[in-house]
Amino acid sequence: DGVGGETFYGGLAASPDRTRLTAPLKWQGIGPKVALLGVWDIATGELKDRVELPAKAELTAVTYSPDGRTIAVGGMDGRVWLLDAVNRVVRRTFEGHRGPVLSLAFAADGRTVASGGADTTVMIWKVGEQ
Repeated sequence: DGVGGETFYGGLAASPDRTRLTAPLKWQGIGPKVALLGVWDIATGELKDRVELPAKAELTAVTYSPDGRTIAVGGMDGRVWLLDAVNRVVRRTFEGHRGPVLSLAFAADGRTVASGGADTTVMIWKVGEQ
C-alpha cells in the first residue's frame, strides 16, 4: 500500500510549496473502471482528495506548474489533462500521443507543458490556448 493506505503507481509530484503530494491511484472498479488521482497533505499523510478523470485507461504521469495552480496528468490512452489545482476540475485536455504518456514537465514560465510518450514523441502544449 501507498500513502494513507491507498495504492498508487506511476509518477509522484510534490506541489511547489511542498504541502501536497499528487499521484495516480490504482485503476479502480469491477465494472466500468475509473481513473483516479490522489492528493495528499505532505505534513500529515492524509489523503485530501480523490479526483476522477475522464480517462479511458490508467493514469501514468503527473506534475505541477511552477506557480502550483495547475496539475498536468498523463494517461495510458495518450491524453494529457490540465486540472485546476484548487478546485480539481479539468480545464483542458490534449490528445496527440499514440501510446502512453510517460513524462510531463512545465516550462519555467508555466505557459507550456511538454509530454513525452511511449510513441517516442515529445509534444509541447500551450497551456492558455483554447
